[in-house]
Amino acid sequence: VFRDWLNNTDRFTFITDIRSNKVSEVKENPYAEIAWWFPQTRDQFRISAKLDIITSSTKDEALQAARQQTWSRLKDAARQQFLWPHPAEPRQEAVDDSNIFCPEPPSPDSPVDTFCLVVVDVDQVDHLCLKGNKRWLYTRQQAEGEGLCSWTKQYVNP
Repeated sequence: VFRDWLNNTDRFTFITDIRSNKVSEVKENPYAEIAWWFPQTRDQFRISAKLDIITSSTKDEALQAARQQTWSRLKDAARQQFLWPHPAEPRQEAVDDSNIFCPEPPSPDSPVDTFCLVVVDVDQVDHLCLKGNKRWLYTRQQAEGEGLCSWTKQYVNP
């Protein structure tokens, strides 16, 4: 789930649990594609990106600040999920264990260690507009020096 843009950049964020499979999968291969489809306008966006997982042990202070800020904006119920049992672990159906899914809400001031911020660093956006059969490729061009970048736009066949 999209959470926010990262510090007024072209990078955006979502969150995950450090115990989820996606964390180890991203460590093995940090490249991903994300697809967004808007049925009313018939627009599809395919986003190619590199993912960076920000954990409690990440050294970068700015990224830790973004992690903290995202955590503090979550509702109590969302923060509680990070105290639940390990995601995708087996669970007994006949046992009443509902109390383990109602822990005391953690403080909004201090993210728990299982909470991760995922930063999506976009390299390319493929925009397909099926209403009118149009398509554009937006590709990031990294500049030398300050890490500034620009984007090229190319009109291509759908």
